[in-house]
Amino acid sequence: MPIAPRRRTLAIVLTLLAAAAVAAALTADRWTPQAGVWLQQGWQALTGAGSAPASRTGASAATGRATSAPSPAPAPADAASVSAPRPRKCVQGGSVLYTDQSCPPGSTEQALEGGSITLMPR
Repeated sequence: MPIAPRRRTLAIVLTLLAAAAVAAALTADRWTPQAGVWLQQGWQALTGAGSAPASRTGASAATGRATSAPSPAPAPADAASVSAPRPRKCVQGGSVLYTDQSCPPGSTEQALEGGSITLMPR
């Protein structure tokens, strides 16, 4: 018995969606730090709020009595909340070294002069 074209298309789309979900779950450690920042920015753009909504605690608006709500779990550190290392320009003789570590012995640290520096992840 042949499958109707619409049903076949639906089956293909659902199969591709399931495969994408599995791939996303298997590679979540690679993309979640960047996606967390995008999601936070998207939430702020949609709601106009400074941060994600907090869980409701304290007095109930309807009764004025205290409510018992579980304490919120500490927020996980994401890429936006982790401070980036400070880039340094180290000069020794005629060579210049840009690093996020302290300058090696025998070199002097100088101020960075405009431009941009891209630090590669370790």
